[in-house]
Amino acid sequence: MVEIIGAIIGILLLGALIAIFKYWLFIVGIGFFVWCFVSIVKDSKKRTLEEEARIQKKLVEKHKYEQKEREDKQKHENNQRYLLEICSKIISDVNKLHCLLFSNLTNAKTSIKNAEEEFVERAFNPFWDKIEKAVIDLGNFDLNVKKIESLSKEYSRNAAKLDSNRVPEPFDKNTYIIPSPSALVRELGAIVRVAQKDYQFATIFNQRKTNKILTSGFSTLSEAISEVKNTLQNSIESLSFAISDIGHELHLEFNSTISSLETITEELKDDAAEKRVHEKIERQLLDNIRRRKI
Repeated sequence: MVEIIGAIIGILLLGALIAIFKYWLFIVGIGFFVWCFVSIVKDSKKRTLEEEARIQKKLVEKHKYEQKEREDKQKHENNQRYLLEICSKIISDVNKLHCLLFSNLTNAKTSIKNAEEEFVERAFNPFWDKIEKAVIDLGNFDLNVKKIESLSKEYSRNAAKLDSNRVPEPFDKNTYIIPSPSALVRELGAIVRVAQKDYQFATIFNQRKTNKILTSGFSTLSEAISEVKNTLQNSIESLSFAISDIGHELHLEFNSTISSLETITEELKDDAAEKRVHEKIERQLLDNIRRRKI
C-alpha cells in the first residue's frame, strides 16, 4: 500500500514538474517574444530617427547650398555691375583726354606762332618764354597720351572679366584718332635751331636752359627741347601696342587706328622732312626780319 502511495506521489510530482517546466517555457517564450518585439520597435524607431536626422541634415545642407548659391550669384552680379561702371567711367575719362589732346596741340601751335613773332621782334626772353610754353603744351599732350594708354589697358582688363552676354559700353574707334604732333614738333625744332644760331638768342638760352619746367618727363628746358620728339614717339608707339591688345582681347578691329598711329610715328622719325621744315622756317623767319627792317 505504501509503495502504491509513493508511486502515486512520484507520478504527481513528475506531472507537477512537467507542468512547471511547460509553464516556464511559456513564460520564457512570452518574454523572448516581448523582448524581440521591443527590440524591433526600438530599432525601427532608431532607424526612423536616423532617417529623419539624415533628411534634416540634407535639408540643412541644401538650404546652405542654395543660400551660398544666391550669395555667390548676387556677388557676381554686383561685380559685373561694378565692372560695367568702371568701363563706362574709363570711356568718359578717355573721351575727355581725347579732347584735351587737340587743346594741347592748339595751345602749342599758338605758342610757336607767338615765338616766331617774338623772334622777328628780337624779344629774347619773351621768345624763350613762348618756346617753354610750347614745350609744356607738348609735354601735356604726351602726358595725356600716356593716360589714354593706361586707361585703355585698364579697360581691356576689366572688359575681359565680363560675362559673354554682358556687352560693355563700346570703345568708340574715333577716340583713337590721335591728332599728329609731328608738324608742331618739327616747327618747334626748326625755330629753336634758328634761334640757337643767333648769338643773342643762344646767350639767353644758355642762361635759361637749366631752368626747371613744370611738365611731365622733363626736368629742364634744354632736356625738354632735345627729348620731346623721342618722348612723343615712344608714347604713341606704346599707345599703338595697347590698342592692338584691346582689339585682340575684345575682338574689335582697330586696324585703321593702329595704321594712323604708325604713320605719326614714322612722321616723327622722318629726319629728311624735319630738315626741310628747318630750312623752310629759317627762310620764313629771315624774310620776316628783312621785311621788318624795310
